[in-house]
Amino acid sequence: MRSNRLLTEAKLMKVEDDIRNDQISGKKVIEPPSLICHIGRTFSEHSVLDDNFAEKRQKLTTLDEKHELFRKSKWFYDTPGVVHPDQVLSLLSTEELLLTIPKKLIRPQTYYLHQGMTILIGGLARVDLLDCTEPCRFTTFCSENLPVTVVNTENAHEVYETFIGTELFAVPSGGQERLRNWPGLKHKQYEFTGEGPKFCCGDIVLSSIGWVSVTVKKGSHCSIAAWTPEGRGIHKRHPSVLPYSINLKGKRIL
Repeated sequence: MRSNRLLTEAKLMKVEDDIRNDQISGKKVIEPPSLICHIGRTFSEHSVLDDNFAEKRQKLTTLDEKHELFRKSKWFYDTPGVVHPDQVLSLLSTEELLLTIPKKLIRPQTYYLHQGMTILIGGLARVDLLDCTEPCRFTTFCSENLPVTVVNTENAHEVYETFIGTELFAVPSGGQERLRNWPGLKHKQYEFTGEGPKFCCGDIVLSSIGWVSVTVKKGSHCSIAAWTPEGRGIHKRHPSVLPYSINLKGKRIL
């Protein structure tokens, strides 16, 4: 019986490995790649005591928050369905949500920017490179349905006002009535110090939209302004959550 079970599990694991390889390689699959792990179990005898009261009481296991493993830890509380002031999703329509929330594996895109350049992520976010002695690389992580546009910062406002509500920006959408209710973008400003060309020195978090990782020459300082609707959900994250993602970039196009 145990041998049959192990053979069956081996076949299932082979199928899952094949599916996962297809997911990572970008082939057409039903589900996005996800973390997979199996916990196997062999047969074991369950001993039954004649007198349950003869068994020694086990000490209750509790979490010691002062233990060295947890003392300096940070906690994340999942509160599904709760509206948070940092959320941008609550400002979007159903159609806009479908474009904003990724449904496929996110593929990072890296852009080479000089001082005075801006990237626009759809009509939802804008990131300006205000001041830097060296060119920077911005690696964007967002839904593939949100177009990324690179412009000069001095023209960014005009470009945004011209193309918001059109297919070029994708979100927001819905015509003039929708745009009249659109809150517009507000910004926050952050400073970054470079840690080398192959290591992201930090992230600009754009809650509900994605994030932008910053890479710059070691020791160089750069000033960045990030914009979202009403300035919601903008944060500086250090260290970067994926510091080596810059190394996934391809050959430079321009």
